[in-house]
Amino acid sequence: PLEGHIVFDNVSFTYPDTGIKALENVSFDVKPGEKLAIIGRTGAGKTTIADLLVRMYDPTAGRILLDGRDLRAHDLDNLRRRIGYV
Repeated sequence: PLEGHIVFDNVSFTYPDTGIKALENVSFDVKPGEKLAIIGRTGAGKTTIADLLVRMYDPTAGRILLDGRDLRAHDLDNLRRRIGYV
């Protein structure tokens, strides 16, 4: 089971196919039961953050933690079954 404590620790991401830098040094800490709203203009990186959470991509730099463990250490199928976003 997942508790849902999400930490972005100086996460940067550049799309490998285009070289577009979507995120640079993004950090936040969302504890279980908390909510986070991410707003911004088109191309600001909102969808990129969601894609990183479900490991469509891995960060270029920094790390993402889920319940204190690197996101890459979690089972991918289990992770994707337990996370939903709109």
